[in-house]
Amino acid sequence: MTIGLVLDWLNILDFKEEEDADYTVAFRRAIAAIRARGGGVLYIPSGTYDIRPTPAISLCSNLTIMGDGAQSIVRVADGTGSYKVIFGQENSTEARVDSVYFERFTIDQNPTGNPVPSSSGASQFTFSFKNFSKVHFRKMEFNPTTGANAICCNASRGSYIDTTCQDVTVEQCRFYRVSPNQVYVDNSAIYLNCPGSIVSNNKFYAFDDETIRAKGCIETHGGKSVISGNYSEGYSTGVNAASRMWGKESESGQLISMVPANITISGNTFTKVKKRYPTMGQPSRR
Repeated sequence: MTIGLVLDWLNILDFKEEEDADYTVAFRRAIAAIRARGGGVLYIPSGTYDIRPTPAISLCSNLTIMGDGAQSIVRVADGTGSYKVIFGQENSTEARVDSVYFERFTIDQNPTGNPVPSSSGASQFTFSFKNFSKVHFRKMEFNPTTGANAICCNASRGSYIDTTCQDVTVEQCRFYRVSPNQVYVDNSAIYLNCPGSIVSNNKFYAFDDETIRAKGCIETHGGKSVISGNYSEGYSTGVNAASRMWGKESESGQLISMVPANITISGNTFTKVKKRYPTMGQPSRR
């Protein structure tokens, strides 16, 4: 990733103090340091790093978080309880973030150690962006993922979407669905409500009882978007191409019609579907 070649590299291990019970504050310190520098790379070496995202761990612009691969694990700590978001934004009023990259590490939502089902108001998003542009995920693992969305990039402002929120890429990632007890019914591994998205060459897995709970792999609203080369086992819906009617660049801007258009869906494989949801074209609430 070229952005990482010209920015400072910081190691998460350097930000944990002896008195810290886990790595929650270490992540907050490290990201604050990168924000103060105007950008940089946060490196997560191989290992397991427990966090308690209550509240969410906020991010900053010009940020890259990367690990050594699947063995670099950020895990929700035992007994964390209900939470909304692990990394990112809970509200669209939060400070805008641009040029954010995530690569080569695992998010473990730990439903065994924290057996709290996702619910309305505690949706357990792994990554949530509400005021953003240029957000990219590559070779990430979500193992397991429990919430309403593993990745949520939602530019909704109620009656319209903010068209300046755009440019999301999700490629070569893997999602393993596990939902203890109950499940947030309206769930999709990837939820995109913004123009300019590419979702390619990802893999989605739902096994055993999860095959009747895992609702959707990918939900995309309007366009422009490209969904290609993805593979799933057990999810009920491969792609939900949903409607989006209006957009504008600011609250006082001129409304622009954004009926679904310029959506390319090709070369995907969705297998072992046990329960079908009639979701195509229906709007989703977030």
